Amino acid sequence: MEKSLSTTVNFTKVVLLFLLIFNSNLKAQNHSDSENSVISYDLKWSERTALSILNKYPKAWQLDGNDRPKWDYKMGFVLSGFEKLYQKTNDKKYLNYIKDYVDGMIDSTGNIKKYDIKEYNIDYLNPGKLLFNLYDITKDSRYLEIIGKLRNQLETQPRTASGGFWHKQIYPNQMWIDGLYMAE
Repeated sequence: MEKSLSTTVNFTKVVLLFLLIFNSNLKAQNHSDSENSVISYDLKWSERTALSILNKYPKAWQLDGNDRPKWDYKMGFVLSGFEKLYQKTNDKKYLNYIKDYVDGMIDSTGNIKKYDIKEYNIDYLNPGKLLFNLYDITKDSRYLEIIGKLRNQLETQPRTASGGFWHKQIYPNQMWIDGLYMAE
């Protein structure tokens, strides 16, 4: 019970933060011009929100208004909510949304496209959390390979005097909120 409540609370926080950050406009309605945007009022808010996101951003890399794919904190943040929703509902569309994003961002040998560890950009670590569940489900060795590379980044990530992670190599001694989260 306690774990289930914690998962629900965490997903709710993710959804609410996403709505605040991206000013998402829920399209839940009984009728619409497009079948894709019809979202039943009978669904839970978590699913209604996820379906609204799927309708508005058919490719997860578009979530932040990007015009091209990007391995980034924001996509990892939102897709972590989709991962929790998949675990709760077992609806493959949520898992497939995550997998399509990750598979589009990595190559056949287990490298993240346009990733350079020397940037020490902590934003690159957040989408890496998605790889654990994907690896457990698929046993795709590319995911395990990337987990190791991101772990190496974390081990060598520059830190402040108090031990917190620098946000990026280009921001010496700056610790941003995601660096605090990653340090948990």
